[in-house]
Amino acid sequence: MPVRDDLAGRRLRRRRPNLPRYTAPTKERPMRNGILDGDERLRSMLANCRQYWLNYGYELSRDGDITLYSTGVRHPQLNGVMAIEGQDMDALIGEARQRLAGHPSVWWIGPDSRGGAADAILSNGGIRRATMPVYAVDLADLPDLVLPAGVTIEEVSGEAGVADWTACFAPSMGVPTEEIEKMTRVEIARRDEPGKFVRFAAKIDGKTVGTSALLDSHGVAGIYLCSTLDGYRRRGICTALTLRAAATGLERGLRTGTLQASPMGEPVYRKLGFQKAAEYSGFVF
Repeated sequence: MPVRDDLAGRRLRRRRPNLPRYTAPTKERPMRNGILDGDERLRSMLANCRQYWLNYGYELSRDGDITLYSTGVRHPQLNGVMAIEGQDMDALIGEARQRLAGHPSVWWIGPDSRGGAADAILSNGGIRRATMPVYAVDLADLPDLVLPAGVTIEEVSGEAGVADWTACFAPSMGVPTEEIEKMTRVEIARRDEPGKFVRFAAKIDGKTVGTSALLDSHGVAGIYLCSTLDGYRRRGICTALTLRAAATGLERGLRTGTLQASPMGEPVYRKLGFQKAAEYSGFVF
């Protein structure tokens, strides 16, 4: 997937590793317990997703039976439970609820979750609030990146840059205005390995109008926080941001790309060639 670098006036060649192609589940090649038989890629994609959220500030229970993250920002996706592994599910659910008390939160249940976790949450009063489809793509199959007219995309650096970037995506994500300052501190304090989390900003005349991010983790290019400000949508900016993050992953030798799509974003990603591979259910209390 070569990329047109308008700033440098040249095309960049991407190294294309000789890896097996990602294959979506089919009737002839079904998923076994939610994991594609013989394909560890899906497992790695799900691990990438969990790593993204946990890097906002993961916590473990004393015996390691509960894995959760808590930012204190009043947004359900920014506080959540990623895994419950112990035998006494009812007690563990109660403990996790107590630890997240006072903050809106989500409980992530997916193909890689312990069997019976969803039923245990429901029996304790939880509600299935949403589903979050997990999409996959072979990065080498994505189209070339061509920047929309007047748009540049650059990597974000420094605390001031992260603050500007956060203020851009916060409205699209539903972060309350009064929580943006706290959200900025949370972004700056993420626990990613050095160089593994890369933020991108789309700019028009110096103004940040869109965002995306790449998480290089578990051998997968996770693409997150693709957003565009109101008034700048339907210009191809989100598509360009997605492709920029994907191209950076391919440059690093990664082959599989993954993202979780919102209803608004699904048509964009399907048009690019992403295929639905799995889904998470989000439970709330």
